Amino acid sequence: MSNAPMHTSAFTDALAALPWDYQLDAKLGVETWLRAMASDRRYLLQSIASLSPEQFRANADRSHETATHFKWLIHLDPDRRFSVWAHEYKTALLRRKAYAEVPHYHRYWFGSLVLRGSFDNYLYEIERDAQCEERLLSIKTTERHRLAAGDIYHMDQGVVHSLEGLEEGTLTLLVRSAALLPYSESFELDTLRTRKHIPFAERRADFQKLFGAV
Repeated sequence: MSNAPMHTSAFTDALAALPWDYQLDAKLGVETWLRAMASDRRYLLQSIASLSPEQFRANADRSHETATHFKWLIHLDPDRRFSVWAHEYKTALLRRKAYAEVPHYHRYWFGSLVLRGSFDNYLYEIERDAQCEERLLSIKTTERHRLAAGDIYHMDQGVVHSLEGLEEGTLTLLVRSAALLPYSESFELDTLRTRKHIPFAERRADFQKLFGAV
């Protein structure tokens, strides 16, 4: 049995038809699709419920847990142009101050619909230290938006943001593009330290070096 994520039929056909090579047009299409999901939750629920055990298992194999939430894969485009996820945020008791709750940016752009709960989305402006790539000169908040069930928001690749004030039970539906940057970064507000997050697929040379002295 293949462990490749399965197609979810008409649920994602509209997304598959978008011009993903043209970011502005694709973003407008994602906005339209998310608004359709927001206006008729039954269609979303029926589409999720229609996944066969094999489809669910294949997607679950690519889902993963972070310090702040569970990332459930719903659909992976066969050509890897986009993917659809559900983000199930942990309760305050189970969350650790990391990942979504610290300033960071993504390798991809995304559009997201808040299905349940609410949170604050903070945007930041950073000033880099030309002499030290592991530390910033400054980071400051530029915007804050409270988002609640039914709201849709977008984040471009490379834009620094964080989520705060997560309501218990928050759940979001997210459509994200393929990666457009080689890595992402997160930033510590108190120390201004930067952390680079490089995906395994970009670390082949590092992997080979591990065995150089074996």
